Amino acid sequence: MKKLALFDFDGTISKQDSLLLFLRFSVSKSQFFLGAIILSPTIAFYFLGILSNHKVKESIFRYFFKSISLNSFQKICSNYAEQRLPTIIRKKALEKILWHQAQGHQVVVVSASIENYLEPWCDSLNIDLLGTHLEFSEEQLFTGSFRSPNCYGLEKVNRIKAQLKLSN
Repeated sequence: MKKLALFDFDGTISKQDSLLLFLRFSVSKSQFFLGAIILSPTIAFYFLGILSNHKVKESIFRYFFKSISLNSFQKICSNYAEQRLPTIIRKKALEKILWHQAQGHQVVVVSASIENYLEPWCDSLNIDLLGTHLEFSEEQLFTGSFRSPNCYGLEKVNRIKAQLKLSN
């Protein structure tokens, strides 16, 4: 029976939220601040409990990335994973991940973060990933929607149960 080690990413493996850092990495300062202003009512509705985490995050990605090609988006994500993600990784979390791997445990990151930017980092460490999926059209353009529910809260439990054989 193989042991399973599950890790959240934002605030557990990382020292800070990776989404804001990703946005700052991906777009210019002026685009970022204009987007923050335009999206502020949407974000306020989230904090008031009117909009779900899923809807707000999807709105953010729609605003900044709708119609971007998968190839272009993946280049941004790979560069982000290589250049910025390592700067926010907690040393103790990485040590614990490596310890689990040395023990032969299966390590899985379960995160609300977008898989496109976490996957290169996880792949580099041979870590499995359950995250949020963006939807791309047949023409390989981002539709502005998520292909799956945001992997947040109870959805993390649902993903774990659906994709991992916990009975093992």
